[in-house]
Amino acid sequence: MYTANGKNLIQVYDYTLFEAIYQLTAYGNIQHMFYDEKENMLLALTNVKIGDSPKVFLGFEKIYFETE
Repeated sequence: MYTANGKNLIQVYDYTLFEAIYQLTAYGNIQHMFYDEKENMLLALTNVKIGDSPKVFLGFEKIYFETE
């Protein structure tokens, strides 16, 4: 199970025990997350600042699991 704190942290929990097992850091502040079961990938819709730009950009971050 994956939860986000509205900033850039994703907390990962063991679904059967509901215990935190590790934490991931995204590049931007997480707005929404989706799990793609077919690709075994977590998609995070994030707000990202690039370099010194005052603008905030909306982007997708892909987090892959079980990669070789």
